[in-house]
Amino acid sequence: MEGRESRHPLLRGGRKREEKSYKHVLSTTQMHVMAAICDALIPSLPLNKDTSQDQALSDFYNTSASQQPFPDEAAELLYKGTMPEVVSLVSWVLWMLSFRLGTLLICVRLCLDWKRPFVDKFL
Repeated sequence: MEGRESRHPLLRGGRKREEKSYKHVLSTTQMHVMAAICDALIPSLPLNKDTSQDQALSDFYNTSASQQPFPDEAAELLYKGTMPEVVSLVSWVLWMLSFRLGTLLICVRLCLDWKRPFVDKFL
């Protein structure tokens, strides 16, 4: 009988799940804004409850780009694939959008509302 070490790695019990460390320089608040942008670009799809009872299909339709690891992967692609000046500009814009005043300065009339607090956050 073959020993456990001689079998294919996937047959030995699978791969160990590694915790991926990202090298992007975005803070937590900037990552919240990045998640909101990712969710706006790739939202979850509506599922017609009458047509399917399959759990895997339901999970696929309910997945959105704001869930982990999509925002971190997008920030990592930005960090690795663009010039440092672009990274600093995007980082600055994400930082501004994490505050009401910054959202007001960047989005102007789109974030105004007649109900309190009168200026909506980007998140």
